[in-house]
Amino acid sequence: MKLRDTNCFLFNYTSLIYKNTFQLMKKEQSLDIDFDEFETHLLDMLLSNSNNEMLLRCELYPDESKCCLVFYEKSRIKSLIFLTIEMLLTNQKELFEEMENSMRLLQETNRNLTRQLNSIGEKLKHKENQIIEHGVFAKELEQKFMEDMQNVNKVFLYSLRQCESTLTEKVLVVSGKLVKLLGDINIVKNESNLKSESSARLLQSMENLRIENFENVSVINKLKADCTSYEKIIRDLENDVIKLSQLNDENNKKIVDLQNKVEEYRKDLENSAVVIAKKSELYNELKQDMEQANQVIRNYNKHYDIKAEEVDELKELIKCKDNLIKEQIFQNNQLFKEYHEYKVNFNSEELDKLLMEISEAKIKIETLEKEKREIAKLNGLLTKKLSSTCLFSDGKN
Repeated sequence: MKLRDTNCFLFNYTSLIYKNTFQLMKKEQSLDIDFDEFETHLLDMLLSNSNNEMLLRCELYPDESKCCLVFYEKSRIKSLIFLTIEMLLTNQKELFEEMENSMRLLQETNRNLTRQLNSIGEKLKHKENQIIEHGVFAKELEQKFMEDMQNVNKVFLYSLRQCESTLTEKVLVVSGKLVKLLGDINIVKNESNLKSESSARLLQSMENLRIENFENVSVINKLKADCTSYEKIIRDLENDVIKLSQLNDENNKKIVDLQNKVEEYRKDLENSAVVIAKKSELYNELKQDMEQANQVIRNYNKHYDIKAEEVDELKELIKCKDNLIKEQIFQNNQLFKEYHEYKVNFNSEELDKLLMEISEAKIKIETLEKEKREIAKLNGLLTKKLSSTCLFSDGKN
């Protein structure tokens, strides 16, 4: 079981609960469950805590080397404790592995965010190009539609004016002939009333009138045929106008669709901008976490270098002590050698003096060996302290 603070790498505690340690917990806390049921009940209590059905607190020891998780419920009378779990500070190796995994995860997340930002940027460029293309296409359709409408209006007005002009001219011609015919008829009537002309002249006049009337009928039929032709042209023009109106309606629908697409693209751009802002904020947070982790590592390396220098100095001191001890041993050997020589050449008084010097030398050797053991012990303690506690001391400072 592990407890850590995501904002502080140094706050990291671990608890390993085995079957024998659980039996001790069960006895101390009067638990009614077995080891096989412990994990299930622990998960249930954590779930209850997340649902605010059970309370959980963390109690730190004064030296911060241990902490205690307490599952409890609070009432008006007292707090009812269900379970307490003691946790130890996570060892350095595991802490560094977690920091390394976190850094790898941050780097992978950073790379994924960079790829997503690049992909979103490409999509935005593609959407912008599509919007520009659709806008140009809509302008081209609108311009083409206006040109077609102008051409239709020109053709229709030109044909209409031409038909009106032709009809007017022919109607004027026919009207003139009819007026002339009526005038001739009146003249004939007047002449027949006033004078009695010969039947031959009358017949001739009637024949002339019949021929002229036939010609007028031909002209009228021709005018009717022209009117029919012009009516057909007008109907064709009306059909063209209807088709152009339908085409205009279709173009209007296309323009509306294009406007809707442009609006959708605009909304996509806004959503993409929001996503980019969120991704940028997450990227900045991850960058700050990376900087904090790098600062912790730099502080640890600096402190480690200082401790390494101290260890080197202690090793040099131990080396000097070893050399001194070797020198003392060499001197003692020389004294023993001189002792054997003096034993042959000098009296008992000199022998006692030499024995006293030898005793003092032995005492000095024992003192030096004792100092050597103390220095070796101090070196071991410093090495152990350097490997187990220097990171936490540096993090607190």
